Amino acid sequence: MGGMWDWINRREHLQHGNKPEPVLQVQSAVPIIMGTNIGTSVTNTIVAMTQAGDRNQFRRAFAGATVHDFFNWLSVLVLLPVEVASGFLYHLSKLMVESLNIKSGEDAPDLLNTITDPLTDSIIQLDETVISGIATGDPGPLGIRASLRSGAKHRLTQH
Repeated sequence: MGGMWDWINRREHLQHGNKPEPVLQVQSAVPIIMGTNIGTSVTNTIVAMTQAGDRNQFRRAFAGATVHDFFNWLSVLVLLPVEVASGFLYHLSKLMVESLNIKSGEDAPDLLNTITDPLTDSIIQLDETVISGIATGDPGPLGIRASLRSGAKHRLTQH
């Protein structure tokens, strides 16, 4: 029923020339996002179970899944009450969007790539010939070789 009501409201706004209200408000989205975060805990545990054939691999996979689960559960247990009591995440996300001057709709930037590409490009250098060989079925390349750029190698070996 709610979905239909949202559609009717949006249609009504459009007919009268008003800007339509978003179907999902940020305050409603925060608990949904946290719920999906908990859902990934189930998924990673199932994936860890697929490693049951090799005892050592299973131990590592299950340990990784457990760490992931604890992080997800603790973040929800801490952040959800803070959000309900104060709206902290809503206000923080509003400030971030306003300060970054982010556009919505078709003009919106690909935000994740905008953030991660400079870091990725400074660390990883892919061998394009290997990727092309794999795509064309050339048996020469054994796999995708990614190498650290020389500056990144130097920074990593210093620590």
